[in-house]
Amino acid sequence: MYEIIPIDSHNYGEVVRETHPELPSADELSIQEQKCQSDTLLHRVAAISEGGQMVGYGRVVCGPWDPGTKPGHFSFAILVAKRWRRRGIGQKLYDTLREFSTTHGARLLSTFVNESEPYHLEWLERQGYRLVRHTFSSELNLKQFAPDVFSDVLERAKASGFTFATLADYPDDDQTFMRFMEFFYQLANDAPHADTVAYPDAETMKHILKEVAPWDPSSIQLVLDGQRWIGMSVLIRESRERYNLVLTGVDRAYRGQGLALAVKLKSAEYAKNNGGEFVQTHNDSNNERIIRVNQQMGFVPRSGSYGLELVL
Repeated sequence: MYEIIPIDSHNYGEVVRETHPELPSADELSIQEQKCQSDTLLHRVAAISEGGQMVGYGRVVCGPWDPGTKPGHFSFAILVAKRWRRRGIGQKLYDTLREFSTTHGARLLSTFVNESEPYHLEWLERQGYRLVRHTFSSELNLKQFAPDVFSDVLERAKASGFTFATLADYPDDDQTFMRFMEFFYQLANDAPHADTVAYPDAETMKHILKEVAPWDPSSIQLVLDGQRWIGMSVLIRESRERYNLVLTGVDRAYRGQGLALAVKLKSAEYAKNNGGEFVQTHNDSNNERIIRVNQQMGFVPRSGSYGLELVL
């Protein structure tokens, strides 16, 4: 037997006596809360057994978050401990999250499921969801990455008059951060399915990057034409050995000159020089241009996810 109850970082210790590795910890719930703004709607529930074991978890969010959703669009995730699956727990978590969402004005529900678990995809399709996208992660082993092999890529860029810098080369002030955010939005909005995502406003991003994530301006690599920023790669350290490459992009007017590869190489070199062992990135399967760049560098495709939506 189990019950579905609301959960957050504050009541976690009171209701959870035991959990499973695939389910979030109190610290992970706290990090989620730190990403919230005043107008973020975040609701989480847990399936708790009679013995105080957390055997399932569900989360739904609307508004500014990471990256956030458009008004009326609610994004959810459901996790059930492996030993407790096929007992109807996922359905009850989903029903609870859906009821919360519709009560708060949801017009669309969206989620991602791992491609290695086709039964989750089938279950969602039976609920009326439609497949809208496919994304996958790729990983670069930095122990096998040799920057010198790609020296000609950087030399060609420099010979064409382009230069490289990091955000740390600019004043650490609001003007620099706003310039970074404007360029980030410009590049992010060029990515496949960008129209389905509501990227955080500058204040929210400032909060996430400087207070939640380990902000390091020297990990933001830039390509310049004179004083103009024309390419960027945004790298965030997730642990001592692992970096996440959040975004790589080049201004449309400068594409086709190898600059995406060049700036991504700068990020990988930075991660390697700072003790990283792996760089991970996520891409839409339709983004053929950046996938080719990853292949050139030696990124190995890992697990993928299907994105699904249900219009209410």
